[in-house]
Amino acid sequence: MSEILPLKARGVASGLCVVVSWMTGFVLTEAFLPVVSAFQLETPFFFFTFICICCLIFTYFAVPETKGRTLEQIECYFQSGRRSFMR
Repeated sequence: MSEILPLKARGVASGLCVVVSWMTGFVLTEAFLPVVSAFQLETPFFFFTFICICCLIFTYFAVPETKGRTLEQIECYFQSGRRSFMR
């Protein structure tokens, strides 16, 4: 998603995204077996399914389409303050 980040912050924000991704992976890896032991094997997968559905809904309504747009057009979109959740 680096194309929706401002050019000034792209490096730092991309690095932060990688750190958050690795930390999330670590936490989920460490928590998986205790959750399976405490509940059932299906429980973590239902949780992951719920999270994926929430992310899908958020992406559909909140993330703008960037296909066919230049970086300058995308940056102008975010600087203009137009934050409509409607397509």
